[in-house]
Amino acid sequence: MGLDGGYYRLAFQSVGYSSMSEFQSVERQVKVYNAGSGDYGRNIDNVKVCKHRLHSFACVNKNNVQCDLEAGVEVALDSGAYTAWRQGTPIVIDDYIEYLHANKEKFSWFANLDIIRDPVGTLDNQRIMERAGLFPVPCFHRYEDLSFLRKYIDKYEYIALGGMMGGGNQSGSQAYFDSVFDLVCGDNGIPRVKIHGFGVTRSELMARYPWYSVDSSAWVQNSSFGKILVPRKRKGHGFDFTGAPWVVEVYSSPLWRRRNISNLTPNARRIVIDFLDSEKIPLGKTEWVWHKHGTPYPQDWELSEEDMNENRPVNKDEGHALVRREVRNGKVHVPLIVERGVCNNVVFRQIAIARYFDRVGDCYPYPQPFLHKAKSGRRFFV
Repeated sequence: MGLDGGYYRLAFQSVGYSSMSEFQSVERQVKVYNAGSGDYGRNIDNVKVCKHRLHSFACVNKNNVQCDLEAGVEVALDSGAYTAWRQGTPIVIDDYIEYLHANKEKFSWFANLDIIRDPVGTLDNQRIMERAGLFPVPCFHRYEDLSFLRKYIDKYEYIALGGMMGGGNQSGSQAYFDSVFDLVCGDNGIPRVKIHGFGVTRSELMARYPWYSVDSSAWVQNSSFGKILVPRKRKGHGFDFTGAPWVVEVYSSPLWRRRNISNLTPNARRIVIDFLDSEKIPLGKTEWVWHKHGTPYPQDWELSEEDMNENRPVNKDEGHALVRREVRNGKVHVPLIVERGVCNNVVFRQIAIARYFDRVGDCYPYPQPFLHKAKSGRRFFV
């Protein structure tokens, strides 16, 4: 059901708004934070790539927080506990506390140092940080006992939900979030506290629940492999950012002809270009030329730094490995950049995806009511 459905209209009226249009005229959109180690900070100075950025303490030295601040981007900080847990290098809480004491003013909020699969340890860390004079956003994870969530709801105004990274089917995710929002929301379906969803940007989850904020690392993952996210286009209604995006491979390569944007139908290609034009992001242009392998490139060729410094048959595209470059008869196929854009530059692809998620957040008002509360007041929690 869309946001203009009858049940939604009644729910909005129950919390003091005379109509849907009156509610939607209040500018309170869901905040979509772009998470992960994007490269744009070292490439494009003072460009507001996105509205919101979630940095990670696990790799904060690799990210240019100052670049975001100077460009007017709102920044927040995750502890990076999940990344550290997967790498087998746990974060020391004293190091996290020391960093925050020196840098907390830079962030609109920062998360507690959670301990994966240890809700008691996570709660202990929350108390340790508070005794140190810090007030992090508490973290509750999938499969943890709901009693911990109740404690957080009673004490805090902002709570982060984790446990979605690395898997989870749709039905299981819905059961989890239904149970969570049964507790979070009052009888009228309006949340009593603000909720952030780690790794939550699936369209069905965005539409069903009253998120205050969510985050996604898709802008880094997809851009690294030559892809961007493009909204579907509804006939007579323009772009639709509420549905699943169209993942389009835009990287220019003769080895990708069957999957590349150049092989799309004219109408499909027009949709991609219309979206890029609406965000003032260039498609770019690349000419592939043959060059004698092992010899220096002409100085007037515009190539990535990696290509200029090392003549080898591997396409790095600004540092991101994509495809093996073709070599024939002692010559290598080299991408000569005519105009920089998403087809030949990972930074522009990151910008395109980040802008896409900005528009997704703009589609969902906050707080929208949760209209699927269990009638019995109780659910099976997975």
